[in-house]
Amino acid sequence: DLVTLESKATDEPTLAVPAPNGWEYSEAMNSPVIRGAVANVGLRANDFTPNAVVTLEDLTGKVASAQQGIDAEIASVEQGGMAVESRTAGTVCGHPSSTITYTLQNRPVTALIAGVEAGPKIWATVLTIQTAEPGNPAYTAGKQAILEGFQFRLPGNSR
Repeated sequence: DLVTLESKATDEPTLAVPAPNGWEYSEAMNSPVIRGAVANVGLRANDFTPNAVVTLEDLTGKVASAQQGIDAEIASVEQGGMAVESRTAGTVCGHPSSTITYTLQNRPVTALIAGVEAGPKIWATVLTIQTAEPGNPAYTAGKQAILEGFQFRLPGNSR
């Protein structure tokens, strides 16, 4: 199942996050930046429920390109005190992206960061997924489905 996340303005990119079997959509944490989350209560371990949280940020006027937006999001992780352990360039729906890994509160985190230039606007989205049991095969399968199926499209555009 693919959950299309609510937009706050008509010019925003459309975000859609997969909710694989066992993963439930929640808007409990939604804010102007957080657009939605999916979590798998059935995989809860060590007082932590595996989750994937999606954010969207308007970086217009703060960066000059989609790639600079991605770099700025990675820099903010590092400024938060986390050491980026790996970084892999890619694309999401044809837009530049980077997938990074780091550790937060002794939990492994994977973040898929994508940027897009839409006319005068520059947007960045971050899909952050984490668990307390990274070796759990059900988590690993869900994580892959979420990362591979995440969508980031311009308004009125299929890409």
